[in-house]
Amino acid sequence: MAWAHRNKRSRTERVDRELSDSPARRAFFNTLTVELVQYILRLATDVPVAFDTSWSWVLDEDRVRTRRLIIDSLQTKASLSLVSKPFHLLVDQYLYEALLLRCPPTCDAIRRLPSHLRARKRGRRPARGDRVRRLELHFEVSPRDEWTPAWDTLWGLLPVCPNLEALYFHPRRVLWPHPKSFEDLHRVWCVDGSTSLPFWTVPSEKFVRNIARTWGRTLRRLDISCHVRFPLSYFQPMLASMCSLQVIHIAKLEDTLPPTPIACSRKKWIGTLPAGEQMRHLHTLFLESMPLPIAAGQRPQLKHITIWNRYIRGVEDHVRDLLRIHALSIVSLYYHQVHNTRVVLPDILDMLPNLEHLRLRDCWRSSWDVMLPTRSHMKIRAITVFLLDVMSTHEYSLIADVKKLLDRVQEGRIPALKKIQVAGRTCEQFLRPDRLGARLLRMGITWELRPDLIAWYD
Repeated sequence: MAWAHRNKRSRTERVDRELSDSPARRAFFNTLTVELVQYILRLATDVPVAFDTSWSWVLDEDRVRTRRLIIDSLQTKASLSLVSKPFHLLVDQYLYEALLLRCPPTCDAIRRLPSHLRARKRGRRPARGDRVRRLELHFEVSPRDEWTPAWDTLWGLLPVCPNLEALYFHPRRVLWPHPKSFEDLHRVWCVDGSTSLPFWTVPSEKFVRNIARTWGRTLRRLDISCHVRFPLSYFQPMLASMCSLQVIHIAKLEDTLPPTPIACSRKKWIGTLPAGEQMRHLHTLFLESMPLPIAAGQRPQLKHITIWNRYIRGVEDHVRDLLRIHALSIVSLYYHQVHNTRVVLPDILDMLPNLEHLRLRDCWRSSWDVMLPTRSHMKIRAITVFLLDVMSTHEYSLIADVKKLLDRVQEGRIPALKKIQVAGRTCEQFLRPDRLGARLLRMGITWELRPDLIAWYD
């Protein structure tokens, strides 16, 4: 605290000195204090949603809008820093708090960025990289690009950003969209129809170790896209080094993977926390497959969990055990029914007495009769249905059979229901709620269209 106070005082003194030496002083600088001008600049460039990891915000976040706000903020900061040297001194501390990289790692600017973030100006103790709180990596890589040692440290970005709170690792592998000849197409596809070049990126163990060692005590949100196949053997040791993690999204968590280009080390993971300190704040799980085991903290505190029922036999036993442990704390559930052979959602709902928000992906040839709890559930207040493109127009889809849902509400299956949300980019062109408007009004249920709300698996 004393160091922060001295740093703030020295910054104010530098700005005052620059203003006093400037031949053309701005009028508002003559009447406003440096602290007030700094506060105004903070309000003009702040994006609080970029660092919000609360479960209620994460689940309903418009991710496209958040990214757009970050980009607008970065442009505003860059423009203000070019106004004058005093402005640059004031904006510089906010300039690097959120970085969004959309260029491939071969770009020269990306290669020079770590040295820029590592540099310290004379009289300043913190480097620019110390201020980075959110790092997003959205870029395309060729299918022929293999994982190299440079990826293990994110091309030098990982060690120079020690205070990171949110990491979005979203590399995308793209095949040639327009092959010039049949020979080019043959190079991409094998004779048997399987892909000869990988669509995904497989991280090395060293990369995962570096994340755990560098950001284990600061990282609050970890988001890894579906283009990255994350080895299951790395998952538990990584989480054992995380004490601040609140939200985790790994789209492809798999136990059978080809060997990684970098040889895996079999040494014990260094820095593993005691059991009482591991995942004390974890409240939201976005995992397509649930690993074994996972128990957050010393007391049940999970707020949201995702369940994919992709097997005919239903949900695995260890997932049911996880639900039993956190049954009283879970208030939100996302359920994805892949096959309609065996629907286990009613049993799951009976296990979660405090569930308030049920989130479903629309399922073809399904029915609300088999999706709702068998007994009356007194806490469910909202249901969100994510559209499945043209499947949702089918007469047997969930969203096309909303009348049956209202019938079950009146029967007392979910008497507390007050909101029905329809989410997806195409929700406005598929739905015609006018025919149910009067009935919804009498029942006190609101109907919302959310084209901005995109399911995490998209």
